[in-house]
Amino acid sequence: MATDNERFLARRVLNLERELDIEKRKSIDSHKALCKKERLIKELTIKADEEKLTLQKLQVLVEDLESSLKVYKHKIYDVETISNYNADRFRKVHKMYLAENSRSEKIQEELKQLKASGRTNLFAQV
Repeated sequence: MATDNERFLARRVLNLERELDIEKRKSIDSHKALCKKERLIKELTIKADEEKLTLQKLQVLVEDLESSLKVYKHKIYDVETISNYNADRFRKVHKMYLAENSRSEKIQEELKQLKASGRTNLFAQV
């Protein structure tokens, strides 16, 4: 027959074995959770690296677009300058044309009057 001391120790061993099993399960669960977190960290690190590369590519594209925009703005300025110069020249030539046209009409009118007076003088002489 087992003594009280042996029974106490046997119960104590059983309790310790149960606690050990519980701690082993906790340890396994903690290890699984740790592995999941490490995998998540690796995935997030890879994703962050990919996003950095994407950001760098986008920055290069933005710089290229800004450069192109600067070139186009300069071209637009040049074209506007030339356009304004040509418009000024057109206005000047058009003004000269109108003045010469008016002068031509006056001369034609005077010529008609001279011809008419010459005819009347011619008829008066006859």
